[in-house]
Amino acid sequence: MQTIVYPLRFRLPAIIGLLVLSVLLMAGCSSAPDSDASDSNRISAKITRVVDGDTMKAMIGDKEETIRLLLIDTPETVHPNKEVQPFGPEASNFAKEMLTGQDVMLEFDVSERDRYGRLLAYLWIGDRMFNEMLLEQGLARVAVYPPDIRHVDRFREIQKTAQLAGVGIWSIENYAQEDGFHGEIELADVRTPSEDELNAASSATIEISSVTTPVYAGDYAELTARVRPGAKAEIDVIYKSGSSRAKGLEEKTADENGLVSWTWQVGSNTSAGTWSIVVRSEGESVRTTFEVKQ
Repeated sequence: MQTIVYPLRFRLPAIIGLLVLSVLLMAGCSSAPDSDASDSNRISAKITRVVDGDTMKAMIGDKEETIRLLLIDTPETVHPNKEVQPFGPEASNFAKEMLTGQDVMLEFDVSERDRYGRLLAYLWIGDRMFNEMLLEQGLARVAVYPPDIRHVDRFREIQKTAQLAGVGIWSIENYAQEDGFHGEIELADVRTPSEDELNAASSATIEISSVTTPVYAGDYAELTARVRPGAKAEIDVIYKSGSSRAKGLEEKTADENGLVSWTWQVGSNTSAGTWSIVVRSEGESVRTTFEVKQ
């Protein structure tokens, strides 16, 4: 039978004697520098099913585990005692699109499991943390449950940016709060903006004008977006392995018509599939997808 190899802190303390012996042998010698805690607390996994935005099933070795993402909370879609909450389906669909069938890395904090027996983890797709991606899209709020607070400061910075941009859950006043989501808020509670506010918002909204799809691995793709004339804009192309570093994806400035374009080569070894593209400008972001074929 295949053995699941968990991070060091998951193993039984049978190795304590070996550690003590090592310390004795190393007495009087200079200590080696500690390895990075995050790397030593990561294991590989394969996502088999997404339950909702912050919960998914994954194979670790030959065992399927339920994973609960640390430090975030997405609106409910499958809670037995709650109705589907605003932006819950969007969070679930985003997770399904990005994670289903993907090979990922799980990073652990202090606690191993929650009271339901779920593994608690930060989930990495290549060099991008999925917990952060949900916060960036306004599809999750920061939810702090000590002692698992390794990335809390960074998460709060990302959440603040999403709040200021009014994206996702932050587009509904008083919906996402410290104690959770207030799903009883009705559409009537959302104030209707004035004509001036609508005009201002439309002038700042990012629009995807065109994107090459499908595109074959090894070929060039192009995306054109419309932002505020003269505004700076950046693009993030996210493959299975993480964010692309291809030439041509640097920050650019929109022309007098607000148009900005990027052209980049899709790597010849890029996995076939549907991948996300995020365009950001002046605190706002918009996501689209494109298909890569082999």
